[in-house]
This record gives sequence, C-alpha cells and structure tokens, in this order.
Amino acid sequence: MKWVNSFFYGAYLDIVAFFREKIAVFFSLLFPILLFIVFTNIWGQNDEYIIFLLTGIICMMSISEGLFSVGPVVKDYFSSGMIKYLKFLPVDGSFPFLTFVCGRLIFFQLTVLLLALLCYFIYEINVFIFYQNIVVGSVLGFVIFSFIGLSIAFFHKKSSGLAFTNLLYFLLIFTNDLFYPISNNILLKKFNYYLPVDHVANILRGQTSNFVILLVWLVLMFIFFRYLFYKVRYSR
Repeated sequence: MKWVNSFFYGAYLDIVAFFREKIAVFFSLLFPILLFIVFTNIWGQNDEYIIFLLTGIICMMSISEGLFSVGPVVKDYFSSGMIKYLKFLPVDGSFPFLTFVCGRLIFFQLTVLLLALLCYFIYEINVFIFYQNIVVGSVLGFVIFSFIGLSIAFFHKKSSGLAFTNLLYFLLIFTNDLFYPISNNILLKKFNYYLPVDHVANILRGQTSNFVILLVWLVLMFIFFRYLFYKVRYSR
C-alpha cells in the first residue's frame, strides 16, 4: 500500500512540476482546445466532422505527448548524469521513470476528458457513448509513440533529435486522417496503412483497425529502445 501511495504521489509531483513549464502547458492543454474550437467554427458544419476532428486532435495529442514529453525528458536523465544518483534511492531505479510516465498519462487523459466535455456542452454531441474507445485508443497511441520518441531520443548521442522529431511530427499529423480525410489519395492511403497513426485514430472513432500493425510497431519500438537504453547505459 505504501508503494502504491508513493507511486501516485510521485506522479502527482510530476504533474505539479509540469504546470510550472508554461510552454509545455500551452501545447499540451491549451493548444488542442484552441485548435478544436477554431477548426470546428471554420469547418464544423455537421456532427460527423466534429467527432472526426475531436478524435483526430486526441490522436495528435498522443503523438505529441509520446514524441516530445516522454522521449527527450527521459533522455535528459541520462545526459545530465542524474541516472547515477537514482540507484541510491530506497526504491527501484525505474520507479522515477514510471511515476513520470504515469503523471504524463494522467494529465493527458484529463485533457482528453476536457475536450469531450467541451464537445458535449458547446456542440451538444455526446461522445461519452463511445468513450471507452477514446480511452483505449489514446492510451495505446500514447504508449506506442512514447517508445518511438524514446527510440529517437536515445538514437541521437549529442541531442534528443529535436529537428528530426519535429519533422516526423508534422509529417504524421498532416499526412494522415486527423484534421481532414485524405483517404481518397491512393498513394498516401497505402503508405499510411503501415503507420500506426490512422489505426490509432480508427480505434478512437470506433472503426475497424489493424491491431497487428499496432502490435508490430509496439514490439519493434520496445525492442529498439531497450537495445539503445542498455547501449547508452553501458557506454556512459
């Protein structure tokens, strides 16, 4: 019981520390809300598109959280040398990382809930009837893109690979069915089929998704990150 209390207290402290980073709060909380309100006022002529946009923004958030909020931060633990002090804590060395990821996931889910409430009260669209799909899709997307972000961060020795991460992020959100349907483009449709983005979005929307592709991405990124993690650890 004490371990559980310590775990969630550590997650709570990570959330409090996160709120001190104004830029991070803006892009993780305010930016998705503003994007949803602006886009729905411009193109939101029907309920179907509003739901499409809402789930697309949630998918975008899972990409952003994984690529920018998990990978580079965990890499900083190693780059700053802080990791060598963690082994002297009276808990397992992975404990601080788990509380950090848990804190980011809790904050992410609170933002998702806020978007769903806005959709209900502003546009009178009840997305809570398929909210379980939203939770499953957002958590799965968060986990997959977190391992992708970790792999990118640990692959670059001198930096967290921010330039490449930014490029990858914008390519993923603008070439997949997040803000507008682009499935009519045969070439992009075939290419995106092997990427995890549209499959995560389909789960959020309660549509057919290829879980095999998502599982392959999850396993491959986990193995690649684990390899890089021990390689960096033993080379320090």
